[in-house]
Amino acid sequence: MKYFALSLALAACLAAPGAVSAQSVETIELTDAQMEELVRRSYQYVAMFNVNNKVALDPDNPMTSGGYNRVFASTDLADHTLQVIARPNNDTLYVAAMIDVTEEPIVLEMPAFDSTYVSLMVTGYDHYVNIPMSTTKGDFDEPANILFYSERTPGYEGEPVEGVDMVMELTGDFVGAVFRVMPHAAEPERLKRNLAAMHDYEIVMTAEEMPPVNAFWSTTLYENETGFFIPNDRFKYSVGENAGYKLDGDGGIRIVIAAEQPEGVPDENWLPINRADMDLDIIMRLYAPDLERYKSWTAPKAKKIQ
Repeated sequence: MKYFALSLALAACLAAPGAVSAQSVETIELTDAQMEELVRRSYQYVAMFNVNNKVALDPDNPMTSGGYNRVFASTDLADHTLQVIARPNNDTLYVAAMIDVTEEPIVLEMPAFDSTYVSLMVTGYDHYVNIPMSTTKGDFDEPANILFYSERTPGYEGEPVEGVDMVMELTGDFVGAVFRVMPHAAEPERLKRNLAAMHDYEIVMTAEEMPPVNAFWSTTLYENETGFFIPNDRFKYSVGENAGYKLDGDGGIRIVIAAEQPEGVPDENWLPINRADMDLDIIMRLYAPDLERYKSWTAPKAKKIQ
């Protein structure tokens, strides 16, 4: 069984690669029709595997883990130079562990985090996304570990292991375990809307209309077609606790999306755009939403400034 860990500094202790066992191979003849059917049914799984490989093995990927059963840990919030994933958040640090359980179970050791928001997402890019641990569930107050395996992992069938806090059966043999760590604190909520960059827009919320969250919310601006941040000299991509925001005297907020900073709008509440032929996309994220208040809450709409 392999162990690997995230340190308090979000660095990784790397697992030693295991040996590959030799297996006998039986040759099976397929007709053209059978081969076509095989390709049709397996293509999507090959595509998913390639996504994992790009993160684990592509040396040109700035978020590569450098191999399976290793960890990549970012120490800065994403900016417009990050273009390996579309629509990254500008709120949390990304920590990604690429897991391979084809030879034996893998144990990931995690530190305690002094953070308002930490979540662990585990997915094989097969439409199954699990969040086994989160600060909203009371996790990450102290060091912990989690064991990963699949139904094909040799020699292990999910039995308890002394010293292991949590056991998780995976839907695939190659998965990504991605942590999102709020470096300070913030507020969550989600809003997606297409905008035209030839105009200026505003999002206005009164104190009563603010996002219902237990952690924090943020509003992030993207170029719609690529899903990437819009380059600007201020490196300002979002409004929120990490990137900064300023409430008005009544506890509400006015967020302005404009090429030039309007008079009276605080720096923290201005999202700069370029006067170019592009569509805009703005996403409001709610981290740890208050589900009771969310039932009666209406997300704000971006309105064109006349």
